[in-house]
Amino acid sequence: MLSARDPAAAPLWRLTALLLIVWSSRTPAQVEIDELVVTAPPAQRRALQPAVEMDRPQISERAPVALTDIFKGMPSVGIRTNSRGEAVLRLRGSEERQTGIYLDGAPLTVPWDGRVDLSALPAGLVDSVRVTVSAAPIEYGPNAVLGIVDIRTPVRAEPGLSSLQADAGTQGARSVSVLGAARLSLFSVAAKRGIANAGHIDPAVGSPRYWRYSRWQFDQLTLNTGWDLGAGVHLRSTAWLQHFEQAIDQYTDDSYSILDSREDDEDKTIGIRTVLERPFEVFDLRLVANAQITRHDQVDTDYTKHVAGPVESYQQNIYSLGAEVDTAARDNLVFSTAVSYDLATTPRTGGRDPQEDLSDWAASFAAR
Repeated sequence: MLSARDPAAAPLWRLTALLLIVWSSRTPAQVEIDELVVTAPPAQRRALQPAVEMDRPQISERAPVALTDIFKGMPSVGIRTNSRGEAVLRLRGSEERQTGIYLDGAPLTVPWDGRVDLSALPAGLVDSVRVTVSAAPIEYGPNAVLGIVDIRTPVRAEPGLSSLQADAGTQGARSVSVLGAARLSLFSVAAKRGIANAGHIDPAVGSPRYWRYSRWQFDQLTLNTGWDLGAGVHLRSTAWLQHFEQAIDQYTDDSYSILDSREDDEDKTIGIRTVLERPFEVFDLRLVANAQITRHDQVDTDYTKHVAGPVESYQQNIYSLGAEVDTAARDNLVFSTAVSYDLATTPRTGGRDPQEDLSDWAASFAAR
Protein backbone atom coordinates (compact mmCIF):
# COMPACT_ATOMS: atom_id res chain seq x y z
CA MET A 1 0.00 0.00 0.00
CA LEU A 2 1.45 3.38 -0.98
CA SER A 3 1.59 6.12 1.62
CA ALA A 4 2.04 9.87 1.34
CA ARG A 5 5.50 9.49 2.90
CA ASP A 6 6.70 7.12 0.19
CA PRO A 7 8.78 9.18 -2.31
CA ALA A 8 7.82 6.85 -5.15
CA ALA A 9 4.17 7.50 -4.38
CA ALA A 10 4.44 11.25 -5.04
CA PRO A 11 3.40 11.05 -8.73
CA LEU A 12 0.38 8.96 -7.74
CA TRP A 13 -0.67 11.49 -5.14
CA ARG A 14 -0.24 14.38 -7.58
CA LEU A 15 -2.40 12.65 -10.17
CA THR A 16 -4.99 11.83 -7.50
CA ALA A 17 -5.08 15.48 -6.48
CA LEU A 18 -5.49 16.49 -10.13
CA LEU A 19 -8.40 14.07 -10.51
CA LEU A 20 -10.10 15.62 -7.47
CA ILE A 21 -9.48 19.14 -8.78
CA VAL A 22 -11.06 18.21 -12.12
CA TRP A 23 -14.09 16.77 -10.31
CA SER A 24 -14.52 19.67 -7.88
CA SER A 25 -14.30 22.28 -10.66
CA ARG A 26 -16.97 20.60 -12.76
CA THR A 27 -20.45 22.13 -13.03
CA PRO A 28 -23.50 20.74 -14.84
CA ALA A 29 -23.38 23.54 -17.41
CA GLN A 30 -19.84 22.56 -18.39
CA VAL A 31 -20.48 18.90 -19.21
CA GLU A 32 -21.59 17.55 -22.59
CA ILE A 33 -22.45 13.94 -21.74
CA ASP A 34 -22.96 12.78 -25.34
CA GLU A 35 -19.36 13.65 -26.23
CA LEU A 36 -17.82 12.06 -23.17
CA VAL A 37 -18.60 8.47 -24.09
CA VAL A 38 -16.71 8.78 -27.37
CA THR A 39 -12.96 8.74 -26.80
CA ALA A 40 -12.23 9.77 -30.39
CA PRO A 41 -15.32 11.67 -31.62
CA PRO A 42 -15.89 12.26 -35.34
CA ALA A 43 -15.67 15.79 -36.73
CA GLN A 44 -16.43 17.42 -40.07
CA ARG A 45 -12.77 17.57 -41.13
CA ARG A 46 -11.53 14.50 -39.26
CA ALA A 47 -10.61 11.20 -40.91
CA LEU A 48 -11.07 8.37 -38.41
CA GLN A 49 -9.91 4.83 -39.06
CA PRO A 50 -12.62 2.33 -40.14
CA ALA A 51 -14.48 0.75 -37.23
CA VAL A 52 -17.25 -1.76 -36.54
CA GLU A 53 -19.91 -0.77 -34.00
CA MET A 54 -22.52 -2.75 -32.09
CA ASP A 55 -25.30 -0.96 -30.20
CA ARG A 56 -27.48 -2.06 -27.31
CA PRO A 57 -30.25 -3.77 -29.39
CA GLN A 58 -27.66 -5.78 -31.33
CA ILE A 59 -25.93 -6.80 -28.10
CA SER A 60 -29.23 -7.83 -26.51
CA GLU A 61 -29.98 -10.16 -29.44
CA ARG A 62 -26.93 -12.22 -28.46
CA ALA A 63 -28.21 -12.65 -24.87
CA PRO A 64 -24.64 -12.42 -23.53
CA VAL A 65 -23.64 -13.50 -20.04
CA ALA A 66 -19.89 -12.81 -20.06
CA LEU A 67 -18.16 -10.05 -21.98
CA THR A 68 -16.68 -12.63 -24.35
CA ASP A 69 -20.17 -13.49 -25.67
CA ILE A 70 -20.52 -10.03 -27.21
CA PHE A 71 -17.49 -10.38 -29.47
CA LYS A 72 -18.14 -13.85 -30.86
CA GLY A 73 -18.68 -13.63 -34.60
CA MET A 74 -17.50 -10.02 -34.96
CA PRO A 75 -15.24 -9.49 -38.00
CA SER A 76 -11.48 -9.70 -37.30
CA VAL A 77 -12.12 -10.36 -33.58
CA GLY A 78 -10.93 -13.58 -31.96
CA ILE A 79 -11.33 -14.85 -28.38
CA ARG A 80 -8.88 -17.43 -27.10
CA THR A 81 -8.42 -19.02 -23.66
CA ASN A 82 -4.74 -19.13 -22.76
CA SER A 83 -2.89 -21.54 -20.47
CA ARG A 84 -3.75 -19.37 -17.43
CA GLY A 85 -7.47 -19.87 -18.05
CA GLU A 86 -7.92 -16.27 -19.22
CA ALA A 87 -10.15 -15.43 -22.18
CA VAL A 88 -8.18 -12.82 -24.12
CA LEU A 89 -9.17 -10.84 -27.18
CA ARG A 90 -7.09 -10.66 -30.36
CA LEU A 91 -7.62 -8.48 -33.42
CA ARG A 92 -6.54 -9.83 -36.80
CA GLY A 93 -4.70 -12.71 -35.16
CA SER A 94 -2.41 -10.42 -33.14
CA GLU A 95 -0.80 -11.36 -29.86
CA GLU A 96 -3.00 -10.96 -26.79
CA ARG A 97 -1.06 -7.94 -25.46
CA GLN A 98 -1.20 -5.96 -28.72
CA THR A 99 -4.86 -4.90 -28.58
CA GLY A 100 -5.99 -1.97 -26.48
CA ILE A 101 -9.26 -2.54 -24.57
CA TYR A 102 -11.00 0.50 -23.06
CA LEU A 103 -14.02 1.01 -20.82
CA ASP A 104 -15.59 4.49 -21.10
CA GLY A 105 -12.28 5.76 -22.46
CA ALA A 106 -10.06 4.26 -19.73
CA PRO A 107 -7.73 1.29 -20.35
CA LEU A 108 -9.33 -1.90 -19.04
CA THR A 109 -6.27 -4.13 -19.27
CA VAL A 110 -4.10 -4.62 -16.18
CA PRO A 111 -0.82 -2.85 -17.09
CA TRP A 112 1.43 -5.41 -15.34
CA ASP A 113 0.15 -8.24 -17.52
CA GLY A 114 -1.05 -6.22 -20.52
CA ARG A 115 -4.33 -8.15 -20.68
CA VAL A 116 -7.64 -8.73 -18.91
CA ASP A 117 -9.73 -11.89 -18.54
CA LEU A 118 -12.94 -11.02 -20.42
CA SER A 119 -14.68 -14.23 -19.33
CA ALA A 120 -14.76 -12.94 -15.74
CA LEU A 121 -16.44 -9.65 -16.66
CA PRO A 122 -20.26 -9.34 -16.90
CA ALA A 123 -21.89 -8.31 -20.18
CA GLY A 124 -24.68 -6.40 -18.47
CA LEU A 125 -22.59 -3.26 -18.12
CA VAL A 126 -22.12 -2.83 -21.90
CA ASP A 127 -24.25 -0.37 -23.85
CA SER A 128 -22.22 -0.33 -27.08
CA VAL A 129 -18.92 -1.52 -28.53
CA ARG A 130 -16.68 0.06 -31.15
CA VAL A 131 -13.84 -2.01 -32.68
CA THR A 132 -11.11 -0.29 -34.69
CA VAL A 133 -9.02 -2.85 -36.57
CA SER A 134 -6.06 -0.60 -37.40
CA ALA A 135 -3.80 1.92 -35.73
CA ALA A 136 -5.88 3.66 -33.08
CA PRO A 137 -6.71 7.39 -33.08
CA ILE A 138 -4.26 9.60 -31.20
CA GLU A 139 -6.43 9.88 -28.06
CA TYR A 140 -5.76 6.28 -27.07
CA GLY A 141 -2.07 6.85 -26.51
CA PRO A 142 0.63 4.13 -26.74
CA ASN A 143 0.21 0.33 -26.80
CA ALA A 144 -2.65 0.31 -29.32
CA VAL A 145 -0.80 -0.20 -32.58
CA LEU A 146 -2.89 -3.07 -33.96
CA GLY A 147 -6.31 -1.78 -32.94
CA ILE A 148 -8.59 -0.96 -30.06
CA VAL A 149 -11.85 -2.15 -28.53
CA ASP A 150 -13.86 0.69 -26.99
CA ILE A 151 -16.56 -0.54 -24.57
CA ARG A 152 -19.13 1.99 -23.40
CA THR A 153 -21.55 1.82 -20.51
CA PRO A 154 -25.01 3.50 -20.58
CA VAL A 155 -24.87 7.30 -20.49
CA ARG A 156 -28.44 8.47 -20.02
CA ALA A 157 -29.71 5.77 -17.68
CA GLU A 158 -31.82 7.01 -14.78
CA PRO A 159 -30.17 6.73 -11.35
CA GLY A 160 -30.95 3.48 -9.56
CA LEU A 161 -31.03 -0.22 -10.43
CA SER A 162 -30.90 -0.77 -14.20
CA SER A 163 -30.61 -4.55 -14.46
CA LEU A 164 -30.15 -7.70 -12.41
CA GLN A 165 -28.94 -10.98 -13.89
CA ALA A 166 -28.17 -14.28 -12.16
CA ASP A 167 -26.88 -17.52 -13.69
CA ALA A 168 -26.04 -20.98 -12.38
CA GLY A 169 -24.55 -24.08 -13.98
CA THR A 170 -22.81 -27.36 -13.39
CA GLN A 171 -19.60 -27.82 -11.39
CA GLY A 172 -20.69 -25.14 -8.95
CA ALA A 173 -20.69 -22.35 -11.54
CA ARG A 174 -22.78 -19.33 -10.61
CA SER A 175 -22.72 -15.59 -11.20
CA VAL A 176 -24.69 -12.49 -10.29
CA SER A 177 -24.52 -9.22 -12.23
CA VAL A 178 -26.09 -5.96 -11.03
CA LEU A 179 -26.04 -2.74 -13.06
CA GLY A 180 -26.84 0.61 -11.48
CA ALA A 181 -26.62 4.14 -12.90
CA ALA A 182 -24.67 7.13 -11.61
CA ARG A 183 -22.72 10.15 -12.90
CA LEU A 184 -19.44 8.23 -12.60
CA SER A 185 -18.52 4.90 -14.14
CA LEU A 186 -17.70 2.45 -11.33
CA PHE A 187 -16.93 -1.14 -12.22
CA SER A 188 -16.31 -3.88 -9.65
CA VAL A 189 -16.05 -7.66 -10.03
CA ALA A 190 -15.17 -10.32 -7.45
CA ALA A 191 -14.72 -13.99 -8.41
CA LYS A 192 -13.31 -17.38 -7.45
CA ARG A 193 -12.64 -19.95 -10.13
CA GLY A 194 -10.59 -22.87 -11.32
CA ILE A 195 -9.02 -23.61 -14.69
CA ALA A 196 -8.55 -26.79 -16.67
CA ASN A 197 -5.30 -28.51 -15.75
CA ALA A 198 -2.52 -28.92 -18.29
CA GLY A 199 -3.42 -32.48 -19.22
CA HIS A 200 -1.16 -32.45 -22.26
CA ILE A 201 1.96 -32.21 -20.03
CA ASP A 202 3.32 -35.41 -18.46
CA PRO A 203 4.07 -34.70 -14.76
CA ALA A 204 7.02 -37.09 -14.99
CA VAL A 205 8.83 -34.89 -17.51
CA GLY A 206 7.23 -31.46 -17.06
CA SER A 207 5.56 -29.16 -14.56
CA PRO A 208 1.87 -28.84 -15.40
CA ARG A 209 -0.23 -26.14 -13.77
CA TYR A 210 -2.86 -27.23 -11.26
CA TRP A 211 -4.26 -23.79 -10.54
CA ARG A 212 -7.18 -22.26 -8.76
CA TYR A 213 -7.87 -18.54 -8.40
CA SER A 214 -8.97 -18.33 -4.78
CA ARG A 215 -9.29 -14.54 -5.07
CA TRP A 216 -9.89 -12.37 -8.15
CA GLN A 217 -10.93 -8.75 -7.63
CA PHE A 218 -11.13 -6.02 -10.28
CA ASP A 219 -12.28 -2.45 -9.58
CA GLN A 220 -12.17 0.56 -11.88
CA LEU A 221 -13.47 4.10 -11.43
CA THR A 222 -13.64 6.37 -14.49
CA LEU A 223 -14.46 10.08 -14.58
CA ASN A 224 -15.17 11.91 -17.85
CA THR A 225 -15.50 15.69 -18.00
CA GLY A 226 -15.80 18.26 -20.78
CA TRP A 227 -15.72 22.02 -21.16
CA ASP A 228 -16.77 24.36 -23.96
CA LEU A 229 -14.27 27.22 -23.76
CA GLY A 230 -15.90 29.31 -26.50
CA ALA A 231 -14.91 30.08 -30.09
CA GLY A 232 -15.25 26.37 -30.91
CA VAL A 233 -12.55 25.35 -28.41
CA HIS A 234 -13.30 22.15 -26.46
CA LEU A 235 -11.43 20.56 -23.57
CA ARG A 236 -12.12 16.93 -22.64
CA SER A 237 -10.53 14.80 -19.94
CA THR A 238 -10.73 11.21 -18.74
CA ALA A 239 -9.30 10.11 -15.40
CA TRP A 240 -9.27 6.57 -14.04
CA LEU A 241 -8.36 4.60 -10.93
CA GLN A 242 -7.87 0.85 -11.25
CA HIS A 243 -7.32 -1.74 -8.53
CA PHE A 244 -6.69 -5.41 -9.26
CA GLU A 245 -5.69 -8.27 -7.00
CA GLN A 246 -5.59 -12.03 -7.30
CA ALA A 247 -4.37 -15.13 -5.47
CA ILE A 248 -3.19 -18.05 -7.62
CA ASP A 249 -3.02 -21.38 -5.76
CA GLN A 250 -0.77 -24.08 -7.22
CA TYR A 251 -1.55 -27.67 -6.14
CA THR A 252 0.73 -30.71 -6.28
CA ASP A 253 -1.51 -32.82 -8.55
CA ASP A 254 -4.92 -33.01 -10.18
CA SER A 255 -6.60 -34.06 -6.94
CA TYR A 256 -6.29 -30.42 -5.79
CA SER A 257 -5.88 -31.61 -2.20
CA ILE A 258 -2.36 -30.42 -1.30
CA LEU A 259 -1.44 -26.76 -1.75
CA ASP A 260 2.08 -26.38 -3.10
CA SER A 261 2.49 -22.61 -3.47
CA ARG A 262 0.57 -19.36 -3.82
CA GLU A 263 1.15 -16.15 -5.74
CA ASP A 264 -0.50 -13.00 -4.36
CA ASP A 265 -0.65 -10.05 -6.76
CA GLU A 266 -1.92 -6.51 -6.27
CA ASP A 267 -1.94 -3.75 -8.89
CA LYS A 268 -2.81 -0.07 -8.45
CA THR A 269 -3.11 2.20 -11.47
CA ILE A 270 -4.01 5.84 -11.90
CA GLY A 271 -4.18 7.68 -15.20
CA ILE A 272 -5.46 10.77 -16.96
CA ARG A 273 -6.00 11.88 -20.55
CA THR A 274 -6.59 15.48 -21.64
CA VAL A 275 -7.65 16.53 -25.13
CA LEU A 276 -7.77 20.15 -26.34
CA GLU A 277 -9.43 20.81 -29.72
CA ARG A 278 -9.42 24.11 -31.57
CA PRO A 279 -10.73 24.87 -35.07
CA PHE A 280 -8.95 27.23 -37.44
CA GLU A 281 -10.00 28.56 -40.83
CA VAL A 282 -8.40 25.82 -42.94
CA PHE A 283 -7.63 23.09 -40.38
CA ASP A 284 -8.54 21.72 -36.95
CA LEU A 285 -5.90 21.19 -34.27
CA ARG A 286 -6.02 18.53 -31.56
CA LEU A 287 -3.54 18.32 -28.66
CA VAL A 288 -3.49 15.15 -26.53
CA ALA A 289 -1.67 14.28 -23.29
CA ASN A 290 -1.74 10.86 -21.59
CA ALA A 291 -0.20 9.83 -18.27
CA GLN A 292 -0.50 6.52 -16.42
CA ILE A 293 1.30 5.26 -13.32
CA THR A 294 0.95 1.66 -12.18
CA ARG A 295 2.48 -0.33 -9.33
CA HIS A 296 2.56 -4.12 -9.00
CA ASP A 297 3.27 -5.89 -5.69
CA GLN A 298 3.81 -9.65 -5.63
CA VAL A 299 4.42 -12.19 -2.87
CA ASP A 300 5.25 -15.86 -3.58
CA THR A 301 4.65 -18.35 -0.74
CA ASP A 302 6.15 -21.87 -0.66
CA TYR A 303 3.70 -24.03 1.32
CA THR A 304 6.00 -27.06 1.33
CA LYS A 305 8.45 -25.01 3.43
CA HIS A 306 5.82 -22.69 4.97
CA VAL A 307 7.88 -19.72 3.87
CA ALA A 308 6.50 -16.50 2.41
CA GLY A 309 8.82 -14.67 0.08
CA PRO A 310 9.56 -10.93 0.14
CA VAL A 311 7.26 -8.32 -1.40
CA GLU A 312 8.49 -7.63 -4.92
CA SER A 313 7.44 -4.16 -6.10
CA TYR A 314 7.43 -2.97 -9.68
CA GLN A 315 6.35 0.38 -11.09
CA GLN A 316 5.89 1.67 -14.62
CA ASN A 317 5.10 5.22 -15.69
CA ILE A 318 3.85 5.88 -19.22
CA TYR A 319 3.56 9.35 -20.73
CA SER A 320 2.49 10.48 -24.18
CA LEU A 321 2.20 13.89 -25.86
CA GLY A 322 0.73 14.27 -29.33
CA ALA A 323 -0.82 16.59 -31.87
CA GLU A 324 -3.18 15.96 -34.79
CA VAL A 325 -4.20 18.20 -37.67
CA ASP A 326 -7.39 17.71 -39.70
CA THR A 327 -7.62 19.25 -43.16
CA ALA A 328 -10.13 19.12 -46.01
CA ALA A 329 -8.93 19.00 -49.62
CA ARG A 330 -12.52 19.01 -50.85
CA ASP A 331 -15.94 18.63 -49.27
CA ASN A 332 -15.74 14.85 -49.63
CA LEU A 333 -12.00 14.36 -48.99
CA VAL A 334 -10.42 14.95 -45.57
CA PHE A 335 -7.04 14.09 -44.06
CA SER A 336 -5.85 13.63 -40.47
CA THR A 337 -2.12 13.60 -39.66
CA ALA A 338 -0.87 12.89 -36.14
CA VAL A 339 2.50 12.75 -34.41
CA SER A 340 3.28 11.84 -30.79
CA TYR A 341 6.17 11.23 -28.42
CA ASP A 342 5.89 8.33 -25.93
CA LEU A 343 7.96 7.70 -22.82
CA ALA A 344 8.02 4.77 -20.38
CA THR A 345 10.01 4.63 -17.13
CA THR A 346 10.38 1.83 -14.55
CA PRO A 347 11.45 3.35 -11.20
CA ARG A 348 10.81 0.04 -9.36
CA THR A 349 12.07 -3.29 -10.69
CA GLY A 350 11.39 -5.76 -7.87
CA GLY A 351 14.97 -5.72 -6.63
CA ARG A 352 16.33 -6.57 -10.06
CA ASP A 353 18.68 -4.52 -12.22
CA PRO A 354 17.35 -1.03 -13.15
CA GLN A 355 15.83 -0.71 -16.59
CA GLU A 356 16.58 2.04 -19.08
CA ASP A 357 13.80 4.44 -20.02
CA LEU A 358 12.06 3.70 -23.31
CA SER A 359 10.98 6.51 -25.64
CA ASP A 360 10.19 6.98 -29.29
CA TRP A 361 8.22 8.98 -31.84
CA ALA A 362 5.06 7.74 -33.51
CA ALA A 363 3.02 9.03 -36.45
CA SER A 364 -0.20 8.16 -38.26
CA PHE A 365 -2.10 9.29 -41.32
CA ALA A 366 -5.74 8.69 -42.26
CA ALA A 367 -7.87 9.79 -45.24
CA ARG A 368 -11.62 9.68 -45.74
